[in-house]
Amino acid sequence: MTTPLVLYSANTWLAYMISERYFGGEHYVWCTPYFDSRQPANRSVCVAPTSNPAEIYQGLDQEAKRGDRHSAKIKENRIGILRGASLKKDQGIITEKQKDDIVAILDRAESCDLRV
Repeated sequence: MTTPLVLYSANTWLAYMISERYFGGEHYVWCTPYFDSRQPANRSVCVAPTSNPAEIYQGLDQEAKRGDRHSAKIKENRIGILRGASLKKDQGIITEKQKDDIVAILDRAESCDLRV
């Protein structure tokens, strides 16, 4: 029996909840078989800090907990959610009203809603 492949990613709670509610539980994430390429066992693997699930998690976790209103990571996540909503609307998966609902959710969301 082969060892199953485990893939790691990091995403925000708000992105998860929107995907569950509006996109039928379909989630798009970037994954790697290494949670933290900084660990000695993974040093031969080249995963950029911006793609390293451990570093993404740690950065989002700290910035969300501190309520950082100027966080680039949180801003990028909001943009990604909006981009996803636009794509889903263009594909006919959600309606214009549902896209507007997602925009309203993002407008009201606090930094803590983008926790990991």
